[in-house]
Amino acid sequence: MDPLSLLMIFFVSVFVGVITSMLGIGEGVLLVPFLTLAAGIPIQIAIATSLVSTIANSSAASMTYVKDCRLNLRLGLWFAITATAGAIIGAQIAAQINRTLLTEIFAAALVATAVVMFLRRKEADAVQSTGLRDAQYDRFQLGGSYTNAMGERLITYQVRNPLLGLLSGFVAGNASGLLGIGGGIINVPVMTLGMRVPIKVATGTSALIIGLTTAVGAIIYYANGFVQPLLAAIVLEAVFLGALIGPRLQGKIRNEALTASFAVVLVILASLMLLRS
Repeated sequence: MDPLSLLMIFFVSVFVGVITSMLGIGEGVLLVPFLTLAAGIPIQIAIATSLVSTIANSSAASMTYVKDCRLNLRLGLWFAITATAGAIIGAQIAAQINRTLLTEIFAAALVATAVVMFLRRKEADAVQSTGLRDAQYDRFQLGGSYTNAMGERLITYQVRNPLLGLLSGFVAGNASGLLGIGGGIINVPVMTLGMRVPIKVATGTSALIIGLTTAVGAIIYYANGFVQPLLAAIVLEAVFLGALIGPRLQGKIRNEALTASFAVVLVILASLMLLRS
């Protein structure tokens, strides 16, 4: 691959790292279509490169989110219980189903989710609880608090429907194994709409979950010789740089605007998935 192409891949990867780290989604949903459609890289190598860089993205973003208390470690590990198993199972059955039909159904689901999130975007700032904690939602102690940089106020939240997180983790892990996408496009809407987690915490927590689940896929692709060291190194460094910038920008954006942005990205991702199918 010529130097100009590698330079283009570097700058696009930086941009992808910024956007995906802000929204808590795996960069594969943007990076894989770019590498395959624009750069002409075989799909297996593109997915392997994306998985390796996702680990860097998750590590960089998670460090910033933890520092700003926008990552709920207990909640992330709760999702990971089933997400890792889902990723393994999804990878095993990927070759046994009609992936084109599955992709089309999944794209339609993304559009529907985007519509719901956009219509309910004004509820993003209304998830904080009072000083009393409801035992019904606190039995797993998954709640927490963070400081909203926009208003410099402490927001305390409780996590509702915790069992929904286990189901979401498994489905997201399966989607990652079947379609080569990060589970954030499933987990973030579930956390915000179904579990009433603030979107800034949901995106930060999703970054951690993605890092844990994609590590499994990265090992499998490396063992099969699909990781190209030079390409992987360039994309990894670029994504890591972007992932350091993204969380800092996110802290300056209102929850409502971030929710609307996530909905728009879901529609774009649905279009890209249909294009790939």
